[in-house]
Amino acid sequence: MPLFNQHFHTVHSDGKATMQQMLDRGRELGFSLLTFADHSPLPDGCLKGVTSINRFVPEDYKRAFAALQSDGVEIRLGVEVEFLEGTEDYMRGFVEDPAYDLLIGSVHFLPDYDQVVECLDRFAKSRSRYKTIRELYCEYFRALRVACDCGMFQVLGHLDNVSKQNAGMYFDDTAPEYRAEVRRVLQALKKSGMVYEVNTSGVVKGSRRTQPDRWICEEAFAMGIPVTLNTDAHRVEDLDLYLTEARAMLRQIGYTELATIKSRSLQMVSIE
Repeated sequence: MPLFNQHFHTVHSDGKATMQQMLDRGRELGFSLLTFADHSPLPDGCLKGVTSINRFVPEDYKRAFAALQSDGVEIRLGVEVEFLEGTEDYMRGFVEDPAYDLLIGSVHFLPDYDQVVECLDRFAKSRSRYKTIRELYCEYFRALRVACDCGMFQVLGHLDNVSKQNAGMYFDDTAPEYRAEVRRVLQALKKSGMVYEVNTSGVVKGSRRTQPDRWICEEAFAMGIPVTLNTDAHRVEDLDLYLTEARAMLRQIGYTELATIKSRSLQMVSIE
């Protein structure tokens, strides 16, 4: 199958490489399609102590994309939109911009009184709003369901990303109550018509596995939910991270096609 990646980051948010450097690396690796998907910022005042994603300047991002020399690689422009309830009008600005082929909806932050706390990397230390870790992950999955219901996105990003820094330390992701919350997200995802991604970045981070975990992919397949496959790379070295292995996993589960997004419309390609 053609090699593609529809979710990776550059210096326009928290990535380490320029757009051209990522494109050049993709060409070396034989990619046929690359979709840039840097983090959108959040409105001023939402984040305290987190500046990297607020580097994003839409006009600079679009201008840099327009200047790329693709030379045989199809390139598309997307955004990983930070979904945070209460900022829907702000997010809609990205939805209404026709420059973007793809909008990935992801939850990285949960509200905590007067600030926003990064639940994925600091939730064990920063959970003053939540009495228990279970209460926090239930809120995370509830936010994912709202993201599915809002109708703004084509892809749901790293579905169980709340577990990336867990690795069994804070909650049991095999527990029935945890899995019930995941299944509620899958039901919302199915109803929405969105795609979920298998995101390989966790292989080199805390969880040492893909997001979502294999059992979630198996349940999504049984429900007929389409999937795409991305690395969420922040460095040129990770642009093809674990794609071969993750594709093999999806084939074993039973998937025969992967989704790509062009002009916000679903296009299916053979997984072979």
